[in-house]
Amino acid sequence: MGPLSRLGRPQARDLARLVRKHLKYLAWWPGLAPRVVHNYATLLLRRQPRLRAVELAVTYDCNARCAHCSAARLADPRRRELTVGEVARIVAEGRALGLLNINFTGGEALLRDDLEAMIRACRPRSAVVSVATNGRLFTPARARSLKRAGARIVSISLDAVAPAVHDRFRGQPGLHAEALAAVATAQRLGIEPFLCATVTRQSLRAGEAEDLVDLADRLGVTITLQMACPVGRWQHAERQLLGPEERPAYYALTRRPHVRWEGISNYLAEGCPAGIEKLAITPYGDVLPCVFGHVTYGDLRSEPLETIWRRVIGGPPFDRIHDRCLIGEDADFRRRFLEPLDDVAQLPLPAAQHPYLRQDTCCPGDTCPESTPRGGRR
Repeated sequence: MGPLSRLGRPQARDLARLVRKHLKYLAWWPGLAPRVVHNYATLLLRRQPRLRAVELAVTYDCNARCAHCSAARLADPRRRELTVGEVARIVAEGRALGLLNINFTGGEALLRDDLEAMIRACRPRSAVVSVATNGRLFTPARARSLKRAGARIVSISLDAVAPAVHDRFRGQPGLHAEALAAVATAQRLGIEPFLCATVTRQSLRAGEAEDLVDLADRLGVTITLQMACPVGRWQHAERQLLGPEERPAYYALTRRPHVRWEGISNYLAEGCPAGIEKLAITPYGDVLPCVFGHVTYGDLRSEPLETIWRRVIGGPPFDRIHDRCLIGEDADFRRRFLEPLDDVAQLPLPAAQHPYLRQDTCCPGDTCPESTPRGGRR
């Protein structure tokens, strides 16, 4: 791999926050310590990247119908979902590459009756295993079962303080109350609940995003703020995206102690971790650079994870940390990356067929505009 600069240049502020976060996790999972030390040694001494996290979708079936569902064009009922044995093999391959965090997601991950077996296969004493849910199926009995299996974090979707707004956004009445009940259940049983909210231009301007942040503060939980991205059912929903006028307010919210965004947990510096530190895996074994990047670099039923990951980071744009979310914030990247997907009947599109990502059309090496780390996000 190239110079360490591709992995991000740490700032003192960023390192202090990241160290505090890692120390907390090391206290919870003592088995993580030697693996974290090895990853940092590989990064700093050998100047080689390490895989940190995967978003592992285990099903695209869902008991909600969210307005912004990013998986809407990925679901393919003709294909077979990953088995427990396949998940165990994929996670083992990921651990050899440095994998520390596995987040089981969907669809609705709790619709998989064998989810607990998948969690156990992750060897959760030495890996951070989390589950994403809308809360409806996170009953006390299921929560206890997940905890026994080794899940210690649950991420619960909540997109508005007003129940009617959230339920309309998620397409199911009663989900707001069930999400808050899931938070209370997790806290009572010793599972750390996170809230996860999609932030739009409208929700930020109307103060709804800040209201959610305040609610999370009152509940004593961390909240992840995800920028709206024009994929899935929001394929052309440009009006939902944060513009230059809204992004400073968004990042101001992420600076509050209990607020995070997806680029805050990187090894050395904040920024978009897509591909280089974090991957997404579909229920069928496709490897994507992130949950919003609907191109596949390979099929885990045909190739090992290392082979596919090396392909992802073998050239721009996913061979480095970028200082902002490429799909959520970079209009030029969206044009090059998303427009070729508009007329594809079934996603994900193989990267080799993508006109921007094909090696014979993309600018080589550091001459590519997307290969230069940007500065001055805020």
